[in-house]
Amino acid sequence: MSEVCADAQELTRLQERARRLAKEKSWLQLIVNLMNKLSESPGLLNTIDNLLHSLVELIGGTNAEIYYFIDGQPKYADLMGERRSLPAIEDPQVVQVLEGRDFVEVEHAFGDTLLTTTPFSKAWTWVFPLKVGGRVIAVVKLTL
Repeated sequence: MSEVCADAQELTRLQERARRLAKEKSWLQLIVNLMNKLSESPGLLNTIDNLLHSLVELIGGTNAEIYYFIDGQPKYADLMGERRSLPAIEDPQVVQVLEGRDFVEVEHAFGDTLLTTTPFSKAWTWVFPLKVGGRVIAVVKLTL
């Protein structure tokens, strides 16, 4: 009787391990795919375009924006091809990420996305820093 119980526990443990490993493999494949897409075209503007398009393609969403710095000057780019220099970063969520140096998730009504599909009840905005060491070099804002 105890062998059956031990076998059931072992089976449950192995199933959980398989789920965890499958999740880790999915994340690694996502990162490898993103790295391959980013390295396709040289140059900063090409890298930015590839990053924004890849994020929306691989994760999903309706828009992707990036705020980055060149010689301390804030710059902006989005999925639709808009590029501009900024006098200052005024987006409160981006400022929050720059100050806190951590991921921000904002949940809002699905109607805010202006999409017409009805199966969803919530939409999200993810704002996260891109860091090199401890230094934030850019902030990506992804609307899902």
